[in-house]
Amino acid sequence: IPGARVVVRQAGRDIASAITDENGQYTISGVDAGTYQVTASAAGFSSQTKTITIQSGQTITEDFQLEPVPPGSISGLVIRQGDQRPEEGVEVEVVSPARTYRTVTEAARTEDGYTYNWRITGVDAGEYTVRVRKRGFTPDPESRTVMVESERETRNVNFTLKPLRVFAPGLSLISVPFDYPTKTASQVLNVSPDELRLFVWSLGRYVAHPNPPADRLRLGRGYFLNLSRSAVITEEGDSAPQDVAYDIPLSAGWNLIGTPFNFSLRWLDMKVRDGATVLSVQEAIARGILRSGLWTYVGGQYALSNELRPWQGYWVRANRAVTLLMDPAGRVSRSALTRAAEPVRVDGWLVQVAATAGGLEDSSNYFGISSRASDGYDALYDVERPPVLEGVPTVQVAFKHPEWGEYAGQYAVDVRSRATGQVWRFTVTTNLANTDVTLRFPNVARVPRHLQLVLVDETTGQRRSLRTLPAYTFRSGEGVTTRSFRVEVQDARSTGLRISNVSVLSRGSSRTITFTLSGEAAVSVTVLRNGQPVRELLTQNTRSAGIHSVTWDGRDRNGIALPAGAYSVEIRATSADGQIVRSIVPVVLTR
Repeated sequence: IPGARVVVRQAGRDIASAITDENGQYTISGVDAGTYQVTASAAGFSSQTKTITIQSGQTITEDFQLEPVPPGSISGLVIRQGDQRPEEGVEVEVVSPARTYRTVTEAARTEDGYTYNWRITGVDAGEYTVRVRKRGFTPDPESRTVMVESERETRNVNFTLKPLRVFAPGLSLISVPFDYPTKTASQVLNVSPDELRLFVWSLGRYVAHPNPPADRLRLGRGYFLNLSRSAVITEEGDSAPQDVAYDIPLSAGWNLIGTPFNFSLRWLDMKVRDGATVLSVQEAIARGILRSGLWTYVGGQYALSNELRPWQGYWVRANRAVTLLMDPAGRVSRSALTRAAEPVRVDGWLVQVAATAGGLEDSSNYFGISSRASDGYDALYDVERPPVLEGVPTVQVAFKHPEWGEYAGQYAVDVRSRATGQVWRFTVTTNLANTDVTLRFPNVARVPRHLQLVLVDETTGQRRSLRTLPAYTFRSGEGVTTRSFRVEVQDARSTGLRISNVSVLSRGSSRTITFTLSGEAAVSVTVLRNGQPVRELLTQNTRSAGIHSVTWDGRDRNGIALPAGAYSVEIRATSADGQIVRSIVPVVLTR
């Protein structure tokens, strides 16, 4: 029997093996002295196992006689990653040393609850390696080893085909690192033209498929893709040379772009050609040729990024027509998408503004100060928001600046000078009706402690100190809701709530604590011993600006006289806008 497999085992472990030649002969050498189980098997035959003992230096001959058995069958399901649909036209190979069986997947069938799209009958019993292949896909797993038994069907020999790229359902901002000059976008994405919702930004407006330039996918362009089900790309197109810069023309205004390479690029390592002059992106921003900020769209929100990643689309704004040079020298070794930790570098501070509503989040928003910034538009600091896609669920924060002339617009980053009394005005807009909208300021603790930041809801007039505000929530109405806010920043050393002139007067076992408030506040006064409260003298009592006193009789909250020793008194005041200040003074109790 040619192609039979002979395996030497000891204690359940394979020691050596061989395949018989065309005459059914085999040779196994290099086996140490000992007792072994030797099994011979071949497709279409029953296996046979013998126990043999080999002495040191001995050569033995062991023959096997295998009996033919009736064949079995094998079947399975090959699906596409993403939409999990059964894939037709996939080549299937079932291979043993003696024989290979082949078939092609067809439309899926279900029999008695078992679904398959390929089946091979009349397969000789034995061990086989199964492989599948189809152009444009990578199988997972690469292969499977299975045993076909006589007169039985080996089922669920399944594979998943990974296409070149899978785009998930929903809205995404994409690019493609290939050019397809002879194929439409629907052909490349394997989506019917009627189903395809593809948009490109051109000359200041969105153009929808199948209208040019949204008719096909081009190198260097970005696209909004809105899918009701997964779409896949299975074929590579024409690639850009991987070792020279690729030119992307930028029009004046917003541009949707993508990297033409299959690797990530650092944004600030790209270059700009303006006439005969070639500049870095940073220089182009400083000179007012490009606007600051590289935007992408991830998880239903716009996000600022430091990198251009393959298959991802990006927004860039130019102040005039120039050429962006996508330089492969700026290649990033890792492929994970990196969002900008902070969008600009300042020598002052930045506060992040994050808005959430109905599972959506907009968190790439900042206000702050820098000694090099002005109170108007600053090319290096102020970052404008890109256009929205109408009809898409959204929540958005925007610092609106209609007074900035040619730079008027809605901004995500607004950096000002160090002038005192700065006020930032921003709006929060959502098209989610009757939904809670929550604002958070997660890094406000980085602001110097002497600065008082107050959030003002211009609809209700409510004022809240950002330092003590974990979140601020309002309810949207019907249709599109826009709520206006402002943040006021003052130097608390001159304008904020303060507790001053704290003193303690002893009279017998009583202690009178006197203090001055700079403004009206809710005041709590607590006696502490070893850091633990033992008596509350005031609890959130409203007091006006001026001098106030409170007396402690030396007893705890149960009226029991406390022992002599060291105590402290904490005075805590909270203003109407939520600013909290406190002062602690030591007190010695004697008996």
